[in-house]
Parts: sequence; structure tokens; C-alpha cells
Amino acid sequence: MVAYDPLKSRTWKATAQAHMQRAMGGAKPMQGPIGCEVQATFTCPAGDWRKRAPRPRRWHAKRPDGENVAKAVLDAATGVLWLDDAQVARLDVWKLIGAQGEAPGVRLLVWQLGEAAE
Repeated sequence: MVAYDPLKSRTWKATAQAHMQRAMGGAKPMQGPIGCEVQATFTCPAGDWRKRAPRPRRWHAKRPDGENVAKAVLDAATGVLWLDDAQVARLDVWKLIGAQGEAPGVRLLVWQLGEAAE
């Protein structure tokens, strides 16, 4: 079985990896159990804009699925932030629609977990 990774996905992952490598500053990938929080912010649709009362951030409850967002981020981070995405023992995913005028993006917070589960 061969997995297909569309060009748009490959391009996003390459860009994400470049940002991750810069953030690592030459450090080696982490080893052992890892905790990870992914916050994906999507663009506020033009039809939702309000002149008098600008729309704040709110939850994004449509596609893409949170697990697909996480999968793209974890795949991009493999070999850069950690050796294998199987090391991620704790994962928290947030999907948000940004406030009016807020740029879309992904915020990734990664930390080393201790040996004991807390």
C-alpha cells in the first residue's frame, strides 16, 4: 500500500519543517516521551465579517478534522523536533477561526514528559 501526499500538503510540511529547524537552533531531536499542543487558526470567512462588532476568535467545528491537522504537524516535526511521532504521548489539538483580520497559522508547543505519567 502506498500513501499519497498531495503537493499542497508536501509544500506546507516543508515550510513547517523550515520553521521548526530554525526554532531548534541546531539542537538534536528530542528523545523519550513528549507532550504536544497544536493550535491551528483558520482565516475568518469574509461572510462573517462585521463592521460594528468585529468577530472574535471562535471554535472551528468543520473540516479539516482535528486529527488530520495533528497528523500533518506531527509528520512535519518527525526528524526535526523528535525522532518518531510515536514518541508523542500527550496531544492536545485546538482548531480556531481567527478574529477578523487575524492571519491563519499553526502554533506548536512541545515539551519533554517525565517518565512517570502525571
